[in-house]
Amino acid sequence: IGNLHRPLHAFPKPLMAAVNGVAVGMGVTMLPHFDIVYASTEATFATPFVRLGIVVEYASSYTLPRLLGRQRAAEMALRGTPIDAQTAYEWGLVNRLFSPSDLLEETLKVAAEIAENGPNALAKTKHLFYHGLEHTLADSIQEEDRVLSTVYGSPEHMAAVQNFFLKKMQQKAEA
Repeated sequence: IGNLHRPLHAFPKPLMAAVNGVAVGMGVTMLPHFDIVYASTEATFATPFVRLGIVVEYASSYTLPRLLGRQRAAEMALRGTPIDAQTAYEWGLVNRLFSPSDLLEETLKVAAEIAENGPNALAKTKHLFYHGLEHTLADSIQEEDRVLSTVYGSPEHMAAVQNFFLKKMQQKAEA
């Protein structure tokens, strides 16, 4: 389980999580490994490791301070008490909040929207974000330039540009 983040990071498709209830321990520490996290307004998030005499796990000593800020991550981990959905949203643990009854529908709607994009561009963008977390600004720019040179003018790129202009022309014709 300690290496579960590796296949999540290597998975070429965007990974989305929807939390509708109580997330505890690994249920919280694995969230930073997802690309998008939505939650219901009634969700709670707890990392009670210290209350159990153990420490954080699943790379959360790396991911949570980067995602929440060091002091917020410390408060969450050192207190070991739950935070509510609004706090998780304000701290950046989740992207958006929905009512419990709308959470799944809204998550699937966004997933469908993302799925309309080219799979190669999605995979490479995801790669660039993980690369950027572990490298300098200069290295990240160099990697972006390298990856961009492999996708610019590709069949996926050309089809997406063509579809963009076709939609614009259809919108003008309908107006």
